[in-house]
Amino acid sequence: MSHSRLEPFTEVAEFNGRIIRGVATDSAHILIEQADGGTISAECSVEMLERIPGHAYTDSIRIIGYATWERTGEGRWKLIRFQGSDFRLVRNEDLAESIARLRRIMVTGA
Repeated sequence: MSHSRLEPFTEVAEFNGRIIRGVATDSAHILIEQADGGTISAECSVEMLERIPGHAYTDSIRIIGYATWERTGEGRWKLIRFQGSDFRLVRNEDLAESIARLRRIMVTGA
């Protein structure tokens, strides 16, 4: 079945994964490995790249930014470009640990 091809569009997006490479040349680029083994290449500011080394390779992070997508003739969405603007650490905890942490916050206010 053939699908109509749509013009590329940009939207706010977030991707979770581990930083497995960061390079700064004329611009800064990072490579994010996702849980399913896929990778996403992202452009970012040099300032953001300079904050990443302490978290690369080990910590799970959430990269926030702008993704440009296009729909292929087969109906699949293809990521054309991702411009990362910030990142946050993602806690690697199960539901019980999350609930316990939230209860501690509610009790102590910390």
